[in-house]
Amino acid sequence: MPPNNKSHGLCANSLRGKSGFVNQAKAGNGYTNGMAGIPPRNQNFRTKKNKIGHFPIKSALIIVIIFVSISLIASAILSSPYQKASIKALPWTLSTADAVGNVGVSPTSVKVDSKGFVHISYYDSGGKNLRYANNTAGSWTTTQIDTIGNVGEFSSLCIDSNDKIHISYYDKTNLNLKYASNFGGTWTLRVLDSPGSVGQYTSIVVSAQDNLFISYYDATNTNLKLASRIAGVWLNMTIDGATTNVGMYSSIAIDSNGKLHISYYDTTNKDLKYATNASGSWIIRSVDTAGDVGQYSSICLTPANIPFISYYDSTNKDLKVASIVGPTPTITRVDRTGDVGMYSSIASDIFGRIHVSYFDNTNKDLKYASTYTGAWTNETVDGAGISAGQYSSITTSDATTVHISYISTSAMDLKYAKAINVIPEFDSIAIVCIATIVMIMFVRSRIMKGNRDS
Repeated sequence: MPPNNKSHGLCANSLRGKSGFVNQAKAGNGYTNGMAGIPPRNQNFRTKKNKIGHFPIKSALIIVIIFVSISLIASAILSSPYQKASIKALPWTLSTADAVGNVGVSPTSVKVDSKGFVHISYYDSGGKNLRYANNTAGSWTTTQIDTIGNVGEFSSLCIDSNDKIHISYYDKTNLNLKYASNFGGTWTLRVLDSPGSVGQYTSIVVSAQDNLFISYYDATNTNLKLASRIAGVWLNMTIDGATTNVGMYSSIAIDSNGKLHISYYDTTNKDLKYATNASGSWIIRSVDTAGDVGQYSSICLTPANIPFISYYDSTNKDLKVASIVGPTPTITRVDRTGDVGMYSSIASDIFGRIHVSYFDNTNKDLKYASTYTGAWTNETVDGAGISAGQYSSITTSDATTVHISYISTSAMDLKYAKAINVIPEFDSIAIVCIATIVMIMFVRSRIMKGNRDS
């Protein structure tokens, strides 16, 4: 049935004023193309000046404010010391890598290859030989690498880009620095420095180009020395020690530019020292001179090439960590409960968080400290009434996995500890940024929906 124009008035295209022309409604009335006082069918009557599509601006602002407020409160809670103190210890898994007995009494060294397998070098004090353990077969297998004389103390291990193993160590019988590698498919041995008593406190590192660098102590001349293999050629040089007895407890790291960083102990002045060629020539400096400090030093670099050094404060019996940024190092007492800090080892993960393994001499435990919560925390990894934790070595892999090799001196076994670390917490700025991005995306989606519906 056609519409009754008499009861509803004429259509807009037939509504005429006294002059006979079409009388269109004004836009200011909130609608157009309709009869005066009556909006057209399906026309949205409400004004759009306070809307984003079909989503009110006021509501959007309120949601943004609430979301950001919650984010700030959550961040404050996460970063508070109360929250940090309540974080549980890591779920450590402990295993015995070598139970032959009489292993130890010298540093262990642990690294992880590109496939996630673990490799450890260590000294067999019973057989007086260099030994090597790995879990590439799914369980621990051990191998005697060098059995000629009393060899294997002060071992250090690194893995090249082809997952080949390189080990530096001390030949106590001949007082030489030695080197072992399976690069050619079988283990080959080589003397790198002699004569005299050279090769204690070795530390080895490999560059991205598979060049090798070994820091070590020359006991005859009381010097810190460096052995380098570049393009297949080995060279030796003295880094420090013209007038003092330096070089014990050496540890070496290499940065993303191929520059070297070495921490070591100044026996004459009882100081922690640091040497680097990052500027192109070797620069030597004392990092900590407060008391007898610097024994059991270990160095690592963050992804930003910032050096961190863990070491033992023998005067106060504390574990200390120094970070070297600018002319003045930042020194932190990480653990001061009892006699702690001997046999320290340090590593950085890809987030720049620092991890340290060390020995609690008071309780005879293996301990672990890290900055994974944003501040230093420490915990016991292995103890339970046994003496464990001497000669530890630490490394990280898969962004969040921590690996520690160490000696259980009560059983004289080589042990291994592994833990999956937590994902780094976001600071308040990151949380606010994420919240803002989420809300922008949400409001944008409402705008697009409103545009489609209008």
